[in-house]
Amino acid sequence: MTVTISVTDWESMVGSKNFSPQSLISSARKLVMYIAVVTMGAGDNYATGGVSANILARGAQTLKHVIPIDNDALVIARYDKTNKKILMYGEINDDAAGVNTAAKALTELANASTIPNSKVFSFLVFAQT
Repeated sequence: MTVTISVTDWESMVGSKNFSPQSLISSARKLVMYIAVVTMGAGDNYATGGVSANILARGAQTLKHVIPIDNDALVIARYDKTNKKILMYGEINDDAAGVNTAAKALTELANASTIPNSKVFSFLVFAQT
């Protein structure tokens, strides 16, 4: 599996990467904010329980919060901080006629789904140094 992760830090976007509200951090640690871009390989099928991707940037020690901001797979993505995995959810069209007449709950993609192949996922990440 080839998962490519790139990181754009807040400094390159606005000039200062330190965002330190006193209520969130101790005086010795800083909160950093950056964008992590995860690119799935052409043969990277989805695995039940999520696709492994450690998006913790160099120098950061603890993930505080991860917000999915964009993807081109047309799915809902969520990052599981505990297991370091990207989970993906979508609507399964199980109506024989191909028309869904009622709202449905999103379900996790099936094991070996090819939906994420060659797709890009972006996350806004808050971490402590």
